[in-house]
Amino acid sequence: MVDCDPAQTPMNENMKLSARMSPDTPQGALAMKFYPYSELIRKVLYLAVATRPDIAYVVDLLSRFVESPGMNHWHEAKRVLRYCRGTIHMRFVYLRNPPRLLTTFSATSTTEAVQFVVDDVRCRKAVVDEESSATTFR
Repeated sequence: MVDCDPAQTPMNENMKLSARMSPDTPQGALAMKFYPYSELIRKVLYLAVATRPDIAYVVDLLSRFVESPGMNHWHEAKRVLRYCRGTIHMRFVYLRNPPRLLTTFSATSTTEAVQFVVDDVRCRKAVVDEESSATTFR
């Protein structure tokens, strides 16, 4: 996979993975034993959790077929690798001293937004009036 053509997306948007794609004969199941599908899924699952959340959805879908994967599952798993190869520059960077401020917004109406500010151990509710741009903390 070192010299593979990179993929633009982690999953083919027209592909609908299902259990019907799994082998339905003992010969088909035996043939799939030669493909390291479960090992590949374990490795990309680690990537999805640790550094690549952009592949988490497709890895979750592919992990449902670890017991009985088919060739379509195998090709989609290899596509994840091709996507990772094409986007090797994308990754999480964990900072030693990250900022301790988390801000979330939720719209409660068309004229008011509620902002929750979490800093260290406090959680304050800030109501933002969009018309006057005034913020009040509660």
